[in-house]
Amino acid sequence: MIDRAAEIVADLRAIEARRRALDRAEVALLRSARANKLGWAEIADALSLGSRQAAEQRYRRMAERVARASNAETEPRSESDGGRQSGELGVIAIPETIHPTRLRLIGSAAEVLSERGYASTRLSDIAERAGIQPGGVYYHYRSKDLLIEDVMRYGVALANQAVVAELQNVPEGSSAQDRLKAAIAAHIRVMLSLDAVARAQVTVYSQLPDESKERVRPMRRANARLWRSLVADAVEEGTLRPDVDPFLLQIFIVNTIDGILNWSWRVASARQHARSLARLVLEGVGV
Repeated sequence: MIDRAAEIVADLRAIEARRRALDRAEVALLRSARANKLGWAEIADALSLGSRQAAEQRYRRMAERVARASNAETEPRSESDGGRQSGELGVIAIPETIHPTRLRLIGSAAEVLSERGYASTRLSDIAERAGIQPGGVYYHYRSKDLLIEDVMRYGVALANQAVVAELQNVPEGSSAQDRLKAAIAAHIRVMLSLDAVARAQVTVYSQLPDESKERVRPMRRANARLWRSLVADAVEEGTLRPDVDPFLLQIFIVNTIDGILNWSWRVASARQHARSLARLVLEGVGV
Protein backbone atom coordinates (compact mmCIF):
# COMPACT_ATOMS: atom_id res chain seq x y z
CA MET A 1 0.00 0.00 0.00
CA ILE A 2 2.80 2.43 0.91
CA ASP A 3 4.65 1.60 -2.33
CA ARG A 4 1.48 2.18 -4.38
CA ALA A 5 0.87 5.53 -2.65
CA ALA A 6 4.45 6.55 -3.47
CA GLU A 7 3.88 5.61 -7.13
CA ILE A 8 0.71 7.71 -7.25
CA VAL A 9 2.49 10.70 -5.75
CA ALA A 10 5.31 10.28 -8.28
CA ASP A 11 2.79 10.11 -11.15
CA LEU A 12 1.03 13.25 -9.93
CA ARG A 13 4.34 15.07 -9.75
CA ALA A 14 5.18 13.93 -13.28
CA ILE A 15 1.85 15.28 -14.53
CA GLU A 16 2.48 18.60 -12.84
CA ALA A 17 6.00 18.75 -14.29
CA ARG A 18 4.64 18.08 -17.81
CA ARG A 19 1.99 20.78 -17.35
CA ARG A 20 4.63 23.29 -16.29
CA ALA A 21 6.76 22.37 -19.30
CA LEU A 22 3.78 22.88 -21.64
CA ASP A 23 3.02 26.21 -20.00
CA ARG A 24 6.60 27.37 -20.50
CA ALA A 25 6.56 26.19 -24.12
CA GLU A 26 3.33 28.05 -24.89
CA VAL A 27 4.57 31.25 -23.24
CA ALA A 28 7.82 31.01 -25.22
CA LEU A 29 5.88 30.54 -28.48
CA LEU A 30 3.61 33.48 -27.74
CA ARG A 31 6.61 35.67 -26.96
CA SER A 32 8.25 34.58 -30.18
CA ALA A 33 5.06 35.40 -32.10
CA ARG A 34 4.98 38.88 -30.61
CA ALA A 35 8.70 39.39 -31.28
CA ASN A 36 8.01 38.54 -34.92
CA LYS A 37 5.36 41.26 -35.11
CA LEU A 38 2.28 39.01 -35.01
CA GLY A 39 -0.72 40.91 -33.68
CA TRP A 40 -3.00 39.59 -30.96
CA ALA A 41 -5.78 39.17 -33.51
CA GLU A 42 -3.60 36.82 -35.58
CA ILE A 43 -2.59 34.89 -32.49
CA ALA A 44 -6.24 34.61 -31.43
CA ASP A 45 -7.10 33.20 -34.86
CA ALA A 46 -4.24 30.67 -34.68
CA LEU A 47 -5.41 29.51 -31.24
CA SER A 48 -9.10 29.49 -32.25
CA LEU A 49 -9.90 32.08 -29.62
CA GLY A 50 -12.80 34.48 -29.95
CA SER A 51 -10.97 37.79 -29.77
CA ARG A 52 -7.62 39.53 -29.46
CA GLN A 53 -8.45 40.30 -25.83
CA ALA A 54 -8.92 36.59 -25.15
CA ALA A 55 -5.48 35.89 -26.64
CA GLU A 56 -3.85 38.61 -24.51
CA GLN A 57 -5.50 37.36 -21.34
CA ARG A 58 -4.53 33.78 -22.09
CA TYR A 59 -0.92 34.90 -22.42
CA ARG A 60 -1.08 36.83 -19.16
CA ARG A 61 -2.58 33.91 -17.25
CA MET A 62 0.00 31.49 -18.64
CA ALA A 63 2.92 33.84 -18.01
CA GLU A 64 1.79 34.54 -14.45
CA ARG A 65 1.43 30.79 -13.81
CA VAL A 66 4.91 30.16 -15.21
CA ALA A 67 6.28 32.99 -13.07
CA ARG A 68 4.74 31.59 -9.88
CA ALA A 69 6.08 28.12 -10.65
CA SER A 70 9.52 29.54 -11.38
CA ASN A 71 9.50 31.45 -8.09
CA ALA A 72 8.53 28.35 -6.15
CA GLU A 73 11.20 26.21 -7.81
CA THR A 74 14.24 28.46 -8.09
CA GLU A 75 14.11 31.76 -6.21
CA PRO A 76 15.17 31.79 -2.56
CA ARG A 77 13.40 34.07 -0.12
CA SER A 78 15.27 37.10 1.06
CA GLU A 79 16.75 36.87 4.54
CA SER A 80 14.01 39.17 5.77
CA ASP A 81 11.17 37.30 4.02
CA GLY A 82 10.45 40.52 2.18
CA GLY A 83 9.05 38.66 -0.79
CA ARG A 84 10.12 37.51 -4.24
CA GLN A 85 9.62 39.01 -7.63
CA SER A 86 8.84 37.12 -10.83
CA GLY A 87 10.75 37.59 -14.03
CA GLU A 88 7.64 37.49 -16.20
CA LEU A 89 4.96 40.14 -15.98
CA GLY A 90 6.04 41.83 -12.80
CA VAL A 91 3.90 39.76 -10.42
CA ILE A 92 5.45 39.91 -6.94
CA ALA A 93 4.89 37.03 -4.55
CA ILE A 94 4.90 37.76 -0.83
CA PRO A 95 4.46 35.37 2.09
CA GLU A 96 0.84 34.76 3.04
CA THR A 97 1.70 35.32 6.69
CA ILE A 98 4.27 37.59 8.31
CA HIS A 99 5.12 37.39 12.00
CA PRO A 100 2.95 39.94 13.88
CA THR A 101 5.97 41.48 15.60
CA ARG A 102 7.74 41.87 12.28
CA LEU A 103 4.66 43.60 10.86
CA ARG A 104 4.58 45.92 13.87
CA LEU A 105 8.24 46.74 13.35
CA ILE A 106 7.67 47.45 9.65
CA GLY A 107 4.80 49.81 10.47
CA SER A 108 6.71 51.55 13.25
CA ALA A 109 9.83 51.88 11.13
CA ALA A 110 7.75 53.42 8.35
CA GLU A 111 6.34 56.01 10.75
CA VAL A 112 9.75 56.99 12.08
CA LEU A 113 11.26 57.05 8.59
CA SER A 114 8.46 59.27 7.30
CA GLU A 115 9.04 61.73 10.14
CA ARG A 116 12.85 61.73 10.33
CA GLY A 117 14.30 60.25 7.15
CA TYR A 118 16.83 57.45 6.84
CA ALA A 119 19.87 59.08 8.45
CA SER A 120 18.04 60.17 11.63
CA THR A 121 16.15 56.93 12.17
CA ARG A 122 17.56 54.68 14.90
CA LEU A 123 16.59 51.14 15.85
CA SER A 124 15.94 52.29 19.41
CA ASP A 125 13.39 54.82 18.09
CA ILE A 126 11.65 52.11 16.08
CA ALA A 127 11.60 49.73 19.04
CA GLU A 128 10.10 52.41 21.27
CA ARG A 129 7.41 53.18 18.68
CA ALA A 130 6.63 49.46 18.33
CA GLY A 131 6.45 49.00 22.11
CA ILE A 132 9.17 46.36 22.36
CA GLN A 133 12.64 46.22 23.90
CA PRO A 134 15.49 47.28 21.56
CA GLY A 135 17.01 43.81 21.90
CA GLY A 136 13.78 42.32 20.57
CA VAL A 137 14.36 43.98 17.22
CA TYR A 138 17.50 41.93 16.67
CA TYR A 139 15.52 38.71 17.00
CA HIS A 140 13.83 39.65 13.68
CA TYR A 141 16.40 41.94 12.01
CA ARG A 142 20.16 41.96 12.42
CA SER A 143 20.47 45.61 11.41
CA LYS A 144 18.54 48.81 10.79
CA ASP A 145 19.13 48.51 7.05
CA LEU A 146 17.55 45.05 6.82
CA LEU A 147 14.43 46.32 8.59
CA ILE A 148 14.20 49.41 6.38
CA GLU A 149 14.65 47.26 3.28
CA ASP A 150 11.60 45.29 4.39
CA VAL A 151 9.62 48.52 4.69
CA MET A 152 10.56 49.26 1.07
CA ARG A 153 9.68 45.76 -0.12
CA TYR A 154 6.45 45.54 1.83
CA GLY A 155 5.07 48.77 0.41
CA VAL A 156 5.91 47.82 -3.18
CA ALA A 157 4.66 44.25 -2.78
CA LEU A 158 1.31 45.22 -1.28
CA ALA A 159 0.70 47.77 -4.02
CA ASN A 160 1.65 45.21 -6.66
CA GLN A 161 -0.56 42.51 -5.18
CA ALA A 162 -3.53 44.89 -5.00
CA VAL A 163 -3.14 45.73 -8.69
CA VAL A 164 -2.74 42.08 -9.69
CA ALA A 165 -5.82 41.07 -7.68
CA GLU A 166 -7.86 43.84 -9.29
CA LEU A 167 -6.72 42.81 -12.77
CA GLN A 168 -7.78 39.24 -12.08
CA ASN A 169 -11.28 40.56 -11.36
CA VAL A 170 -11.53 42.41 -14.67
CA PRO A 171 -14.06 40.49 -16.84
CA GLU A 172 -12.75 38.23 -19.60
CA GLY A 173 -12.46 40.07 -22.88
CA SER A 174 -12.19 43.54 -21.32
CA SER A 175 -10.17 46.19 -23.14
CA ALA A 176 -6.63 47.23 -22.29
CA GLN A 177 -8.12 50.60 -21.31
CA ASP A 178 -10.36 48.94 -18.73
CA ARG A 179 -7.41 47.03 -17.32
CA LEU A 180 -5.34 50.20 -17.05
CA LYS A 181 -8.19 52.00 -15.28
CA ALA A 182 -8.59 49.09 -12.86
CA ALA A 183 -4.86 49.08 -12.10
CA ILE A 184 -4.81 52.83 -11.44
CA ALA A 185 -7.79 52.57 -9.07
CA ALA A 186 -6.26 49.63 -7.17
CA HIS A 187 -2.88 51.31 -6.79
CA ILE A 188 -4.49 54.49 -5.48
CA ARG A 189 -6.61 52.60 -2.94
CA VAL A 190 -3.68 50.68 -1.53
CA MET A 191 -1.40 53.73 -1.37
CA LEU A 192 -4.00 55.61 0.65
CA SER A 193 -4.54 52.65 2.97
CA LEU A 194 -0.81 52.02 3.57
CA ASP A 195 -0.18 55.61 4.66
CA ALA A 196 3.20 55.66 6.47
CA VAL A 197 4.48 52.51 4.74
CA ALA A 198 3.55 53.96 1.36
CA ARG A 199 5.08 57.32 2.17
CA ALA A 200 8.30 55.78 3.49
CA GLN A 201 8.90 53.43 0.56
CA VAL A 202 8.42 56.32 -1.87
CA THR A 203 10.43 59.04 -0.09
CA VAL A 204 13.19 57.10 1.68
CA TYR A 205 14.42 54.86 -1.14
CA SER A 206 16.69 57.57 -2.57
CA GLN A 207 18.28 58.00 0.88
CA LEU A 208 19.31 54.36 1.28
CA PRO A 209 22.89 53.12 1.05
CA ASP A 210 23.76 51.70 -2.37
CA GLU A 211 23.84 48.12 -1.04
CA SER A 212 20.29 48.43 0.27
CA LYS A 213 19.09 49.98 -2.98
CA GLU A 214 20.55 47.04 -4.89
CA ARG A 215 18.71 44.54 -2.70
CA VAL A 216 15.39 46.38 -3.03
CA ARG A 217 15.69 47.40 -6.69
CA PRO A 218 14.70 44.00 -8.24
CA MET A 219 11.29 44.19 -6.60
CA ARG A 220 10.74 47.75 -7.79
CA ARG A 221 11.73 46.70 -11.30
CA ALA A 222 9.32 43.77 -11.18
CA ASN A 223 6.48 46.12 -10.33
CA ALA A 224 7.55 48.46 -13.15
CA ARG A 225 7.33 45.54 -15.60
CA LEU A 226 3.68 45.07 -14.70
CA TRP A 227 2.90 48.72 -15.43
CA ARG A 228 4.92 48.70 -18.64
CA SER A 229 2.86 45.77 -19.91
CA LEU A 230 -0.39 47.59 -19.08
CA VAL A 231 0.71 50.75 -20.89
CA ALA A 232 2.10 48.80 -23.87
CA ASP A 233 -1.20 46.91 -24.23
CA ALA A 234 -3.13 50.19 -24.23
CA VAL A 235 -0.82 51.62 -26.91
CA GLU A 236 -1.21 48.51 -29.07
CA GLU A 237 -4.96 48.55 -28.63
CA GLY A 238 -5.08 52.13 -29.89
CA THR A 239 -6.25 53.60 -26.59
CA LEU A 240 -3.04 55.59 -26.16
CA ARG A 241 -1.11 57.48 -28.81
CA PRO A 242 1.85 55.49 -30.19
CA ASP A 243 4.08 58.58 -30.33
CA VAL A 244 4.06 58.91 -26.53
CA ASP A 245 7.02 57.08 -24.96
CA PRO A 246 5.37 54.20 -23.02
CA PHE A 247 8.28 54.08 -20.56
CA LEU A 248 7.85 57.73 -19.64
CA LEU A 249 4.08 57.30 -19.41
CA GLN A 250 4.48 54.34 -17.05
CA ILE A 251 6.85 56.40 -14.90
CA PHE A 252 4.39 59.29 -14.89
CA ILE A 253 1.46 57.12 -13.77
CA VAL A 254 3.31 55.24 -11.03
CA ASN A 255 5.17 58.28 -9.69
CA THR A 256 1.99 60.34 -9.64
CA ILE A 257 0.18 57.68 -7.63
CA ASP A 258 3.20 57.16 -5.36
CA GLY A 259 3.02 60.84 -4.46
CA ILE A 260 -0.71 60.77 -3.76
CA LEU A 261 -0.27 61.26 -0.01
CA ASN A 262 1.07 64.73 -0.75
CA TRP A 263 -2.12 65.86 -2.47
CA SER A 264 -4.87 63.41 -1.45
CA TRP A 265 -6.46 65.99 0.86
CA ARG A 266 -7.68 67.89 -2.22
CA VAL A 267 -10.12 65.14 -3.25
CA ALA A 268 -12.77 63.39 -1.17
CA SER A 269 -12.30 59.75 -2.15
CA ALA A 270 -9.98 57.22 -3.75
CA ARG A 271 -12.60 56.73 -6.48
CA GLN A 272 -12.41 60.41 -7.40
CA HIS A 273 -8.61 60.22 -7.45
CA ALA A 274 -8.74 57.23 -9.78
CA ARG A 275 -11.30 58.84 -12.09
CA SER A 276 -9.29 62.06 -12.33
CA LEU A 277 -5.97 60.36 -13.02
CA ALA A 278 -7.48 57.96 -15.55
CA ARG A 279 -9.08 60.90 -17.36
CA LEU A 280 -5.78 62.77 -17.35
CA VAL A 281 -3.93 59.80 -18.84
CA LEU A 282 -6.55 58.55 -21.29
CA GLU A 283 -7.81 61.90 -22.49
CA GLY A 284 -4.61 63.86 -22.09
CA VAL A 285 -2.54 61.40 -24.16
CA GLY A 286 -5.37 59.38 -25.67
CA VAL A 287 -6.10 59.14 -29.37
